[in-house]
Formats: sequence, C-alpha cells, structure tokens
Amino acid sequence: MLEERLTILIDDITNSVYTNICRGLFEQDKLMFSFMNTSGILRRSNLISVDEWNFFLRGSVTDFRSTQNPVDYIDEATWYGLLGL
Repeated sequence: MLEERLTILIDDITNSVYTNICRGLFEQDKLMFSFMNTSGILRRSNLISVDEWNFFLRGSVTDFRSTQNPVDYIDEATWYGLLGL
C-alpha cells in the first residue's frame, strides 16, 4: 500500500515538474527536454543499460571498414552503425 502511494506521488511530482518547466521553454526546446527527461528516468530504472546509452552517445568503437556493405540502399555510415549494434 505504501509502495503504491509512493509510486503515485513520484509520478505526480514528475508530471508537475515537467509541466512547469515546459511552460518556460521555447517550443523548439521542449522535445529535447522531453527526451532528456525520459532517458534519465529509463536509465535510473535500468531499462537503458550503460552500454546502450554509451552506444547512443558515441556510436560503436569498433572499426568495421574491412566489412563490405552488401546492399546499396544503406549508406556506409549507417551500415557501420548497424554492425556496431
């Protein structure tokens, strides 16, 4: 019962903070704030691992230049990114 109330309280506070901050942001910045807020929540909940977050920020550190792209509808940079995943 206490855990359920705590979850409701945290959700309510998160929603209130999000709404109030978005009031002061320009339209063009709201999407970035939403992304940063959501990704922070998911990382703290361990729904996004450290490795996934680092890949998103930096890409793959492995050099795949020796691997040929077998299809012509994906450019080289995208192909190397897919290999990194």
